[in-house]
Amino acid sequence: MPRINRFSKTVVFWIYIGMAIGSSLGQVSSAIQISNALHFDATWWNQVYSEEQQGFIYGYLDCRPSPKTAKASIVDYQNAVTEELRTGKSGDRDAVAKAIQHAAATLKSGDIQGGENYTEPHGFLDGEWWGDFSGSRPLDIALNNKGYVEGYLVCSSIPVTVYTVRRYQSAIDRHYSGGRHSHDKIANVLQPLMKPPTNSQK
Repeated sequence: MPRINRFSKTVVFWIYIGMAIGSSLGQVSSAIQISNALHFDATWWNQVYSEEQQGFIYGYLDCRPSPKTAKASIVDYQNAVTEELRTGKSGDRDAVAKAIQHAAATLKSGDIQGGENYTEPHGFLDGEWWGDFSGSRPLDIALNNKGYVEGYLVCSSIPVTVYTVRRYQSAIDRHYSGGRHSHDKIANVLQPLMKPPTNSQK
């Protein structure tokens, strides 16, 4: 009988140790994810291609649409952000997001030459804008898409890492693969992916 009790205590001890280690690893994993978060500051903006900059603006504005947002061309937004970052604090980790917000509030709205007016939410940002390719994706479109995901996640106050961007970008690619669902809005595809999985066990 004493042997059984000793065995039981040993098992309980190791289960407790295992749970403690698992909890610690989970905390470490979360800390690593936060520490690996990308920072979209002036340095980042000046290092990436124009297509990624534009995609970031599209994604950021698409996440938080507002009737007060200036209806200007993407090039106007891009130039305004570049100018704001040139004169602002270069070390601000949220500088790009703040510059977009400033541009949205201060740019003069007007008819965009050659553009179309969309009354529905998310406008033209759907599967046709995202693109569908059976082979390798052209670099300019891949960068546009990457920037969109980055901007949308930043606007959603979610830590952005290289891994999360790739994961969401791949999931959206799969959604639009084969030309299916081309009229689905990108935001409506991305939002469910961002939600934590629900526990089916009651």
